[in-house]
Amino acid sequence: MIDKKISNKIISIFLLLVIILIAIFSLSIVFNNKNFNSNFYEKPFVKILYPKNEMSVFGLVKINGTASDNINNLVDIEVKINNDSWINANGTYNWSFIWDTYEFPDGYYEINVRSWDGKSYSEVEKVILYVKNADEILSDEHKWALFIAADNFPKDNESKLGNGGLYLAENISSYLIENCAFPTSNIYILFDDGWIRSENGFGKPIENLKYRPHKYKINYVGAKLEAVKSVINNITIESNQFQDSEVFIWIFGHGYGTNTRFAGGKILERSAVFLWDGILTDKNLGDLLSNLKSKKTTIIIDACYSGGFADKTIFNLPEISILHSGLVKN
Repeated sequence: MIDKKISNKIISIFLLLVIILIAIFSLSIVFNNKNFNSNFYEKPFVKILYPKNEMSVFGLVKINGTASDNINNLVDIEVKINNDSWINANGTYNWSFIWDTYEFPDGYYEINVRSWDGKSYSEVEKVILYVKNADEILSDEHKWALFIAADNFPKDNESKLGNGGLYLAENISSYLIENCAFPTSNIYILFDDGWIRSENGFGKPIENLKYRPHKYKINYVGAKLEAVKSVINNITIESNQFQDSEVFIWIFGHGYGTNTRFAGGKILERSAVFLWDGILTDKNLGDLLSNLKSKKTTIIIDACYSGGFADKTIFNLPEISILHSGLVKN
């Protein structure tokens, strides 16, 4: 009787061991098959983050996204426009591709992106984009226009001027192009730090000027001191090549000066306008324009204390040279 019980226990233990071995063997097969399938059949992945499907784009468009691969290291990200050839993008796991839409006529385009890990390609990610580039108007007229507006840099909202300076500059630009024969390439708009903010300037940055749509192909950049110097220098060099050149400059924003009425409010002080990263005094602007030879130059300073930008008289006497702005010309 005891022998029979011992025998049954041995048989039970044996069967349990067999079951355990079978389970281990089965799990091993499943695991190996999973690795086998992963190594040979699992594809890499790619995703387009920007632009979104059916967006309207123009100019230089930065297409970017992410990619991944659970088994292998990514080798390339490739981009194809419609049926053109595949072109390598920059980067892999975080990638980007600059598309110059000026080389393409307006219309719809299919953007295809795929990733490659050295063994297999990902599924092709696609977006449809509509290209609508601004019109470029060429002109034989030697005319240049510069608009500068730094309106929203103060931290307190009470001092912000909103985006009105930008919108007005765009409207004047259209007028100059359509009615005064200004070439589109000769028009520059410098606004804030290069970003447009929501809530008419009182909110957060929402749009970079380099992606700003406009009816015409004009030049946008931030209203920083280095940019002001660079653009004025460029306008001076180009316009000085022609005897019939015309230059239009409009500066809008916060002004700086003195509110005293004594001696016209200008003794040993200068008027200035704020740029995004500094101030531009009357003397600064005079120095920047000192080499400009254009006999037809219009300068409009639309800011508080802007009178200091014009050469004034104190007690009806000519302004002394140390306070001379140098802006008055024929």
